[in-house]
Amino acid sequence: MSVRSKAWTWGRPWLSWGAVLLQALLVVAGGVGLAHALAHDGWERVVAVITQGFVVVTALAHPLLGLIVGLVLVPFAPFWHFDIALGAGIPDLSLTRVVVLTVWFITLVRWATGELDFPPVGRTEVGILLFLGGMLLATLHALKGFLFALQTAFDAYVIPMSLYILMRTWVNNRFRLRLALYGLMFIAFYMSVVIMLEAWAGLSAFYPWGRPALYSESLRRITSFFGNPVYHALILAVIFPLVVYEYEVGETPWHRGGALGLLLVILTAYSILYTRAGYLALAIAALLLGIVYPRWRRLILPATGVALFALVLFWQRLTHSALFLERLTYAPSLESRGKTIEVAWRLWKESPIFGIGYPNYGVIALQRGYLHRIDDKWTPTPHNTFLGILSQGGLIAFLGYTVMIAAIAREAWTYFRTWMGEEGNPRVWGEHPGYLAWAAFVAFIAYMVIVATIDADPAYYSNMVFYALLGTAFGYLARVTPPRERRG
Repeated sequence: MSVRSKAWTWGRPWLSWGAVLLQALLVVAGGVGLAHALAHDGWERVVAVITQGFVVVTALAHPLLGLIVGLVLVPFAPFWHFDIALGAGIPDLSLTRVVVLTVWFITLVRWATGELDFPPVGRTEVGILLFLGGMLLATLHALKGFLFALQTAFDAYVIPMSLYILMRTWVNNRFRLRLALYGLMFIAFYMSVVIMLEAWAGLSAFYPWGRPALYSESLRRITSFFGNPVYHALILAVIFPLVVYEYEVGETPWHRGGALGLLLVILTAYSILYTRAGYLALAIAALLLGIVYPRWRRLILPATGVALFALVLFWQRLTHSALFLERLTYAPSLESRGKTIEVAWRLWKESPIFGIGYPNYGVIALQRGYLHRIDDKWTPTPHNTFLGILSQGGLIAFLGYTVMIAAIAREAWTYFRTWMGEEGNPRVWGEHPGYLAWAAFVAFIAYMVIVATIDADPAYYSNMVFYALLGTAFGYLARVTPPRERRG
């Protein structure tokens, strides 16, 4: 067959040359058409179509890779025109929505045809459904319009929690676990680099207009991508345990050295975010990891001792620094947070079962004079995720959220206890399941610490990273843990 085909092709050389010429003409025509489109009005939509098409094709070829590529590109979407605006009243075709919905479609088809197994279903999934049901019900009472509220809830909650289920479904072997972990660590790397470039070189290439760029005359406020440094802190705090995990389980000096180098980059970037909750979450995470990880403990204990010694030695200088006076002990911001929390309690008491509606907190607080407007663009928030859910979604949504986070903590702890028993921490598929479960548990604790001081719903990308991380870890652990010990 091959000999005959070869003889037939080279026996008619004009066919071969014609095929090559036709392909060249198609490439040239496509390039000219693309250049023409990019040089005229509407070029932003061309860029968006090409980018989204690339991610969709990637997802069709490899759904997990498509999710990771999309997750890496999402922060750049508003600045590099990856989203497609469809006009007033029509939901935009954002890169986030396109990639998640595409992978959902592929997943449902694979489930229906039996090519893909369902992930274990348990209390976490029940809590997610109950929580989402409560929040979507709260959008029916939105003062800014049902469609606006529905899109807000979809981006803030539905998409991140969908990532948890999708990653849990597709991360079912060691190769896919490695792929997802390296993707998440790459996000932490480029986030850290962007933070340092903005703080030290003044390069705000991804600046959301209208965001304050200074905490005070002495302290710069990181605004790249999200406009709020606490969202960067949230991302880095939950990925930090994964990097420590890589340092702990690395079998070669290059592996451990690379993880340690990334840790130094993350810690350097973290130090210039100036977020109190972020500093607390990172300190708790570092100490918790030291309880279980022997290699990390040998590193963190001396470092903690040196840090405490330096703190005592330079205490006077520290207490007179701009960081201490203008940020860490800045009382007005703490007082304003106390006021917003008090208002959240007051609003919840007005409608304890179904809440006041989502996202109505800021509108009602201003209308009733509970809080006073700072400027035309400012809308107050509870500054506490739990009270934000309770006041706006009521007990129904809050109960679902509580069930979900309790189930997540229980599942991570169960996997950890199972794999860290009397037999130590054996390897499965080249990994340490017990250490991975502990990293997921510590990431969960760090996330809870930070969202107790901010509102998680505007931090939609930080939520995506967090739930993708949990889905990655639990997807792998559910496959390697004996069914008797498994917790869905």
